[in-house]
Amino acid sequence: MQRLAPLAIAVTLSLPALGPAAAGCGPTDMNTLAGRASLAVEITIRTPGGQPAHGTGIIWNERGHIVTNDHVASVGDQHVVTLAGGERRAARVLARAPQHDLAVLAVDGPLPAPAPRKTTAALRAGESVLAVGNPFGRGMSVASGAVTGFGRDVITAPDRRLTGMIETTTPLSPGNSGGPLLTCRGEVVGINTAAVAQGPSGTPLGFAIPIDQAAAVVDRLLESSTVVTAASSPAERTERPGLGLYVVPNGQALVVHQVVPGSPAARAGAMPGDAIIEANGRLVSSPADLQALVHEAGTGTVAVLRIVRYGSQLDMAVRITPVVFSS
Repeated sequence: MQRLAPLAIAVTLSLPALGPAAAGCGPTDMNTLAGRASLAVEITIRTPGGQPAHGTGIIWNERGHIVTNDHVASVGDQHVVTLAGGERRAARVLARAPQHDLAVLAVDGPLPAPAPRKTTAALRAGESVLAVGNPFGRGMSVASGAVTGFGRDVITAPDRRLTGMIETTTPLSPGNSGGPLLTCRGEVVGINTAAVAQGPSGTPLGFAIPIDQAAAVVDRLLESSTVVTAASSPAERTERPGLGLYVVPNGQALVVHQVVPGSPAARAGAMPGDAIIEANGRLVSSPADLQALVHEAGTGTVAVLRIVRYGSQLDMAVRITPVVFSS
């Protein structure tokens, strides 16, 4: 079973002297938390070696968006989320921000309402917190701890340094990645991301991305990413033309982040990582450019995409058709 490295070990650049943990959450608080069990989902990912990896995600909105760590989303090519009631849905990577270790997954159909959020500025050192996650893929569990610091810098990979993290004594294990850090009242204050085996006093330390910091990144991802494909509601599936691509802007090109299996783009040979620079002879530098061209051309026509792959340009003909996701 593959473990996700950033939550297995991290190197902290600033460790505080640990203070006494708070008394913990009371029975009333735990009842409130139990009523919000739908705020997190289990994530199972098929890795290149065929073995499953595990992580956790936070229900971000009711429109089918789930937020997790990028090191969870990027570890494999097929993602399945399990909701609190046991329902399993196929998920796809909608957008990624590797430098912030955040990613957005999308599923078809509505999701339960997300949990309320609490800004980091309202947290206090010593305040009790809870981590909900899927450690080692064994199912959801809750771990408790206390806030011990703010604004911590953590290196989770040779090329990845996360700043402004919340530091806690909450014990985290591989599989907790991407899960919520909560107040005793069930408010999301962070996204659990990394852990050190021991602090200077021998106490394990966990690190979470503050939820307000994560929200700013996720909002930008949802604004800039687009699905050049059919919409997810049944009424729109037969009305909106599409290619079957997920694209995000990258300078003067659009980078393909995912190709919908069985879609026109998949049949044409499109691959994740392709950089689209032109469509039907027109420059495209934003998702809106490509979306507008697809809608103007309409269903049944052919869009010729000029892409850059491994430094070489090639033209790819993709027939515009309604695209329907299968879960």
